[in-house]
Amino acid sequence: MFSTIFKYELNYWFKKPSFYIYLTIFFIASIGIASGIAGFFNNLDVTSSLPKLVNSPLGVYNIYNTLTVLIFFLFPSIIGVTIYKDFKSEMHELLYSYPFTKANYLFAKFFSGIAIVTSIVFIIGIGIIIGFNLPGIDPDLVGAFNFMTYLKTYLVYLLPNILLYGAIVFAVVSYTRNITAGFIAFIVLLILQIIMATLLTNPNYESFSALLNPTGASAVNYYTKYWTVAEQNNLDLPFEGFIIYNRLLWLMVATLVFGISFRFFSFSQQPVFFSFKRKLKGKRSTKSNFGSLTKVELSEVKLNFSFIHNLKTTWKLSNVNFKKIRL
Repeated sequence: MFSTIFKYELNYWFKKPSFYIYLTIFFIASIGIASGIAGFFNNLDVTSSLPKLVNSPLGVYNIYNTLTVLIFFLFPSIIGVTIYKDFKSEMHELLYSYPFTKANYLFAKFFSGIAIVTSIVFIIGIGIIIGFNLPGIDPDLVGAFNFMTYLKTYLVYLLPNILLYGAIVFAVVSYTRNITAGFIAFIVLLILQIIMATLLTNPNYESFSALLNPTGASAVNYYTKYWTVAEQNNLDLPFEGFIIYNRLLWLMVATLVFGISFRFFSFSQQPVFFSFKRKLKGKRSTKSNFGSLTKVELSEVKLNFSFIHNLKTTWKLSNVNFKKIRL
């Protein structure tokens, strides 16, 4: 049943125009950013803090990380909608009567949303590669293509972030049955992340920032901030120490959040409604037209389960059935 729900969700998104709009926007944006920092727009004053080789591992990571942060704003409308649309269309009462388990339903919904987000991230990678190879770019800024640079960036840095933020948004929407709550939760996460980054700007707290930053950007900066230009151009992104601990920590948090969502999810739970409008206080009213009502005494009903009565009932039911057969 998991595969049935999973395929249905993918087909649902493949038929929605909004999915292709998302793909087009991020595809064009990735081509524009990549080609721009590679010197395609020579007559524009493009400033960048990226290394000299813009397609070095660190350069690709910076571009990917910037565009992926923008994708996070789509999580409520992609991952959250995978489960919210069942309640919005009021199909959940009928859908929940089907013979599937809670695990089949939640895992299929969650991972179908992750698959859609991953496809957008894949398009971003294609756009970056195309942008670095457009005619007119500065060849001194672009090095040789390395497929492992893109794969490592996705597996180590992007995928854990997608699972973390996706699990949080999915948990909030699945519990509240409300897409607005998903957007609010995401905004709160961003605010908390900004506050935490501000509090940990002190150099004495660099190790804590590297470990506690959910996106892993502080952990990368912890190891690469003193790299020379030559090191930025040639070295792979580090995968050691705080980076490993950071990725494992937030993958565990994502697993815990999804586990809590799975534990408390119930097919019979009613939606939680949010409204910023002030609710009017209800007033109690009493009808005054009860004076004309009179007491009515109903006759006592006597039940008869005797043998003779059962024979009569059988005879009458037989006649009815016989008439249906004859017709």
